[in-house]
Amino acid sequence: MDYFVSGGKLLSGELEITHKPLRDIISNPISSGTRDLVGIRDGINYTITCFQQEVYMDDLDRQLAEVLGIDVKALEVFEFSNYVESSVENINNNYKKGNKIAYLAILSGIATYKMEKKPGAGHDFFEVVDAIHNCYKKNPQGGYDKGYADGLYALISVSSAKVGSLEQLLRILFYQLDKEKDGTAAFKIDIDDMIAKINALICENREVYRKDYAQHQRRIYSAICKCIKMKSI
Repeated sequence: MDYFVSGGKLLSGELEITHKPLRDIISNPISSGTRDLVGIRDGINYTITCFQQEVYMDDLDRQLAEVLGIDVKALEVFEFSNYVESSVENINNNYKKGNKIAYLAILSGIATYKMEKKPGAGHDFFEVVDAIHNCYKKNPQGGYDKGYADGLYALISVSSAKVGSLEQLLRILFYQLDKEKDGTAAFKIDIDDMIAKINALICENREVYRKDYAQHQRRIYSAICKCIKMKSI
């Protein structure tokens, strides 16, 4: 009995629309932007070619993965890590072309470079930092370490007005420091110099941070009040 791929979504991309029996689909990826997933159920081989376009798994994705006998949780982690590394490579290509602040986008989680494991989960800077180090391991001469450092300095420069930006910057630096201490860092950065610049930034913009923090607290208080009113209705 032959099974056909008719289109849809699986894992992180669109299914290839085809009218061939699955047993006849070539198992090698048809381009660098695709990959094949192979599974067996009830003695039947399933092969589905996916185009990497999205990161999240919806209900249809999960159903297809179950049919293929694929470990969904393991693939979610694998797919997300690969997606982040691919994004880092894109950023690094821009950096090598002369964009010295290219890494700012992925460190801050701007626009399409907001790395979320699931919608609404928030920017996963841990995964971003890990991906940068993994890319460096694969290609130590690729400039990932320099691009990362320049991106951090750029993040310092734009953190003069918002407490949230400063907090994100410090969390990244502390995570980098943890990696250096536990031996999982592929390279080191000049954290001492960055901390010195951050200290100077705080001294120069203390009043700005104080006002921004106060506004942030008021927004939180206002949101809580609205929630209380909605519950009482």
